[in-house]
Amino acid sequence: MDGAATLAAAPDVVDWAVKPAGHRAGDAVSNNTYLGHVMTVDTTGLGARARAEELVAGLRVRYADEFAGALA
Repeated sequence: MDGAATLAAAPDVVDWAVKPAGHRAGDAVSNNTYLGHVMTVDTTGLGARARAEELVAGLRVRYADEFAGALA
């Protein structure tokens, strides 16, 4: 997952996690199958959700077949 360094550096992110490289994602049957999460805080208003969505939009999931094509 590209972009996770942005999460670590953001002062308004209170918790985050992404699955490690090589993780095999299955069908989305519960919250346990998510590839990660981002939790933010907004101490001055109601912007925490919008900020979390902005950060998640900045992440990029790369799949094994993308790597295979790069090696060919």
